[in-house]
Amino acid sequence: MDNYDQYNSSEWQVFIAELQQKETALLRKKAELTLHVDEEVQLEEIQSVLLDANLKAAFPLIDIEDGWQGINSKMNVQVKSVRLNPMRRYLAYAASVLLVVGLGWFALSQNDKLDKSRPTAIINDVDKHKATLILENGTAIALDNKTKQKIAGGTAVLSDSARAISYQSANAVANVYHTLVVPRGGEYKLVMSDGTEVWLNSETRLRYPAVLNETGDRMVYLESGEAYFKVTKNKHAPFLVNLNGMQVEVLGTSFNINTFNQKISTTLVEGSIKVNRKGKAALFQVPGEQSNFDPITKDISKSEVDVYPYTSWKDGWLVFNDNSLDEVLEQVGRWYDYNVSFESPELKVLRFGGKLRKSKRITDVLNVIERSNELKYRISGQTIYIYNKK
Repeated sequence: MDNYDQYNSSEWQVFIAELQQKETALLRKKAELTLHVDEEVQLEEIQSVLLDANLKAAFPLIDIEDGWQGINSKMNVQVKSVRLNPMRRYLAYAASVLLVVGLGWFALSQNDKLDKSRPTAIINDVDKHKATLILENGTAIALDNKTKQKIAGGTAVLSDSARAISYQSANAVANVYHTLVVPRGGEYKLVMSDGTEVWLNSETRLRYPAVLNETGDRMVYLESGEAYFKVTKNKHAPFLVNLNGMQVEVLGTSFNINTFNQKISTTLVEGSIKVNRKGKAALFQVPGEQSNFDPITKDISKSEVDVYPYTSWKDGWLVFNDNSLDEVLEQVGRWYDYNVSFESPELKVLRFGGKLRKSKRITDVLNVIERSNELKYRISGQTIYIYNKK
């Protein structure tokens, strides 16, 4: 049965109508040139909820009525209280945007109540698409949107529009490996010679052949970090991702591998994969499953998950589903290249859920987290200090 059949149609229409009403009010202010910068962010989030055709990522059930009351308490306009049935997909996602991201930015619109005592950090907007290409002979080439050159052992062409490095196999030398290194605070995309696409997150290192064979194994090494693979199908050449003590084997599929934590997480979006371990039985995964491998004990487990929070980073979002503040700020710090210091261990276990746009300034993101958790923050140099609200 379609997800939308679960919804009470009249209640759903009321919910959408109220979103549209708020959108209209913000659009009017925008036309009158009176829209506050933080209201502009709120407008983007509401429009994202209304227009995004892919908002079907499942989130745990949340209390919609309490959420509307929360919004009402933060706004100068009245929002009708509506009791809605729990919605497992679209509505849960939409509410998470409004209740977490929305509340934070609506609170920001109260300009006269902002904390004027916080030191102002100098936040520079920089191009996040950056990486270093290391050739087999050790030569390092800094990649940016101006780099474009032929490279021995494969022709590498940088596409300015895609912010990616792509390989053409004509007249290239086989069995030559290159390494792509993405620093903290960056991201990059690789298009391999067979058309396979790889998105590399911050603090990621991938070693791969400049030319992939049409037959035989296509072997790459994810040495650290996180990467999303969209593998070109070739039944004659299995695609193998080697990690610390395990190997992911595919023919053609899309999946994400995260090595940042103590365990290696492999999340399958489509197709099928086989996780190989030396001396152990292989583990097979189907779409919507995630495996977790412990490099120390060599134990592995798998479970069903909503794949969106684990893959949204490649599409420009940080998505959290009741994560600890420690986990949230670890990702935020990695993306914006900041260290994080907590005043007390108790702050690390606070919970946070919501969808944050990676293109926003770090202060915008921290303001949302601050107001959703009753805490304070300040930035000094490259460190974010988190402390109790007093």
